[in-house]
Amino acid sequence: MADGKRPTVATVFGVLNVIFGGLGVLGVMGAIASLSVAPILGAIQLGNVAGSAVVLFSGILLLTNKKNALSVTNLAILISIGLTLALVVYLIATLGIVGVIASIFAVILGGVYPLLVFLLVLRNETVKSFYNSQS
Repeated sequence: MADGKRPTVATVFGVLNVIFGGLGVLGVMGAIASLSVAPILGAIQLGNVAGSAVVLFSGILLLTNKKNALSVTNLAILISIGLTLALVVYLIATLGIVGVIASIFAVILGGVYPLLVFLLVLRNETVKSFYNSQS
């Protein structure tokens, strides 16, 4: 950007990543507790906690104008999609037709935000040129 200011969309999603990532990391105790009841689901939930940490980190990088912010944000999206797919497989395998219905909600909840980040941040040429110009 000519004026050197971070694009507004990057600021918005940086703040959202910090908020959502921080909230996700807070779920660590629930994930640990569910390991003894449903080990596979607990493992997916622990993966979500780790993925939330990456989302939190990507938000911090976006807000501090770091050059690697977009690559870490891309990694966060890939982790989110992978964990959403793992949850869908688990739900369908364990709950059958009810799992299919639950999977629809899982895909909506786990897929909309990463899609928005991808379309509005990672594919935005202004955002790309700003972060590529950072040291």
